[in-house]
Amino acid sequence: AGLRARHRLLHGSTPTHQRSPSDQILYDRCRTDRVHFATTFFPHLCTEVFSPLHHDLFALATRWVEERGGRDVRAAPRGAAKTTVEAVNVLHDCVYQDEAFILYLSNTAPLAEKRVTDIREELTSNTALIRVYGAQVGAVWNKGEFITRYGIRVLAAARMTQVRGLLERGDRPTKVVCDDAEHPDHVVTQLQRDKTGTWFMGDIMKLGQPRTNVAVRGTVLDSDSLISRLLT
Repeated sequence: AGLRARHRLLHGSTPTHQRSPSDQILYDRCRTDRVHFATTFFPHLCTEVFSPLHHDLFALATRWVEERGGRDVRAAPRGAAKTTVEAVNVLHDCVYQDEAFILYLSNTAPLAEKRVTDIREELTSNTALIRVYGAQVGAVWNKGEFITRYGIRVLAAARMTQVRGLLERGDRPTKVVCDDAEHPDHVVTQLQRDKTGTWFMGDIMKLGQPRTNVAVRGTVLDSDSLISRLLT
């Protein structure tokens, strides 16, 4: 609640959206029930039964709305739908205005931009989502960055990008999602692994503020990879 109040001070009052009584009930339920949010609005993305890991990630994201400054690292095999769950969490953060500025990192700029574009397209064209939460399209609506009508900024960036100085109206990111930041080609040599580790600890972990939440998701590609180091 404090983050939302500060966001309103920075960005001004937010638009209002009128809902039917049944949509208001759905809105109120989905605020704290991200599994229901996912299955109601994104059945085309959530085609399998959620695993215990998925439930845990949804529950963690819900707690993080109030419990700020979180750090969480999870490893899972490729194909475990980590990216889908984090995309749903970012969409939830956008429509409930729980994060002011989300930085979405991946191992290449095109991949990070694709994932942010996929999120943006749900906000643009998902009719059920728009019916309940209102139109989301804002003044900035690009493939690698968008700012919703309600002032929520989502920005894509790649591994090794110099992002430490990124600011939005005086704000640093309130949430960082590091999704598959390493590629198998990035863990071949000790020098590559050390560079990634230095970038992450020196730039990304110092990028935000004390209240910034950082979620690291990936697959263990080497016993000395970034995610392996973070898990030990």
